Amino acid sequence: MRWSLCCHINVRIAYTICGIIIGLFWACVYIFAWKNWVALAACLTATAFAFETFYFYLSVKRDTILNWKSQTFQVLFWINLIVGFLSIGGMITAIVLAATKHQGVSNKDQHGLNWWSTATWFLVMLKWTWQNAFIARYYGKLLTKSIIHPEEPDDPSTWKF
Repeated sequence: MRWSLCCHINVRIAYTICGIIIGLFWACVYIFAWKNWVALAACLTATAFAFETFYFYLSVKRDTILNWKSQTFQVLFWINLIVGFLSIGGMITAIVLAATKHQGVSNKDQHGLNWWSTATWFLVMLKWTWQNAFIARYYGKLLTKSIIHPEEPDDPSTWKF
């Protein structure tokens, strides 16, 4: 049995859909209940990268991901890696701002601008972007390998018993 990145592709798709739903739910909370626009922006950006992950997994399930161009994987890898590093910087900045402004995490403290929520969504963004970078790198290498060394036809004389 071959080891996979996590588990069956349907489980990965379901996990990603849950992440998208949670992101959209919290976006509604930030809009209608807490009016935290900075956390909303970070939340929606992280959710957009979750949609990218969903598209990756859907392409894997449909077996169309290796039809993509090699440059597509390189561009996606670098964009996701750079945004991941930026989200680390955003998370550290948000934590420092939350600590220096003595913000809390209670329901009452969440109304208006709260940097703890923003830091959390920068962490979520880091998860999705680096996961996407890993997937893009993996399938980019797989595509390059399949172009350079196409699969040989199965020759019974080479079988080992």
